[in-house]
Parts: sequence; structure tokens; C-alpha cells
Amino acid sequence: MALETELKFCKPDFGRVHENLSRLGADFQFRALERNLVLDDVDSSLRHRGMLLRLRQVDHRFVLTFKRPPTGQAGKSSDAPCGATVAKVLEEIETSVTDFQAMQCILEALGYRPAFTYEKVREKWLLDNAVICLDRLPFGRFVEIEAEEPEILRLAADLGLDAGCATSENYHELNRCHRQAAGLPPEDSFVFSSEERARMAVSPEI
Repeated sequence: MALETELKFCKPDFGRVHENLSRLGADFQFRALERNLVLDDVDSSLRHRGMLLRLRQVDHRFVLTFKRPPTGQAGKSSDAPCGATVAKVLEEIETSVTDFQAMQCILEALGYRPAFTYEKVREKWLLDNAVICLDRLPFGRFVEIEAEEPEILRLAADLGLDAGCATSENYHELNRCHRQAAGLPPEDSFVFSSEERARMAVSPEI
């Protein structure tokens, strides 16, 4: 399995980040609406062990992803406090699939059921050995940097990101924190409204 090391930065100024990406000579990859389906068993054992099983649709492409903590490390509790600032390191396996529904049926036959869904508009850039993603979600905007940890912190400074707004939480946990802070009832899924989704499917924007 490949190791994935990343940090997210909350409440970024996308205009400033875009200016700095251009100044640094980053390579734009794509901008697209992503639809994600997270699966788990009836006991949510993957989540409790810090693992992720996900089907993702980007345009007409489908990707199956499995993530877990590096071998020998304990999984992260879903009750962990919000706002961790140490880069998250996970082992990751990804592969393209040709049929989203067929793969979902296979996973369900193996005992994995849809746990929640989420959507985001993602803009992906490459700079040296780093992957930089500008993400718009229904509850906020974020920049995610995937690289070696010292490189993440250096790039964050170059992009004008506030290190005090760094978090290693995944988007599920950030949604939980957002809803808790806003006094909203718990809800695992976070998706755009039907009107927003229809518009973004034609012209995704950050």
C-alpha cells in the first residue's frame, strides 16, 4: 500500500491561493463535482478502526478506494476532538472501476452497506511532488495538501494558508464538528441541494 500524508486548511482565501499557485508555477489538473459513497458493515467496524471504503464518481470515471492506518497503528476514534494539527498518514489502495453500480452490488454482497454519501467540487493542482486540492463542500471551503509533512508546512506558507487553521480531520469529522457548532442535528451525509448539483454538473465552480 502507498502511504498518504495530508493536511487540510480551513477557511482559505481561494483567490489568494490561486494567485500563489500561478506564481509558483503549479500545474492545473481538473475541476469537477465529486460524488462519494462510503460503505461499512452493520457494526461500523471500518470506521471504528480508522479505515475507509469508498466509491467515488468524478464525471464519468469511478474509483474504489480503501484506506487504513499504517500497520501497527491503532485506529482513530470517531469521538476524537476537532482540530487536530498533526498530518494524517494512511495506507491507501485505489483502483479504477468501470461500473459503479456493479461494484456497489459486489461490496454489499460481501456485507458492506452504504454508510453515508458526500459531495464536493474539487480543483486539483500539482506542484513538484505535492498534490494541492481546493475543495468546496456544502458546509465550507478547504485546501488539502498531500506531500511529505515538512513540504506540506512549507507549501502552506507559500500559498498564504494559516497554519492555525490546519486539521488532520477527514471531511466526515469536519461535517460533524460543523453541525455540532451550528446546533444542527447529527447527519452523516453532506450533499449539495438539487439546484446546486444540477448547476455544478454543467459548470463546476469553486
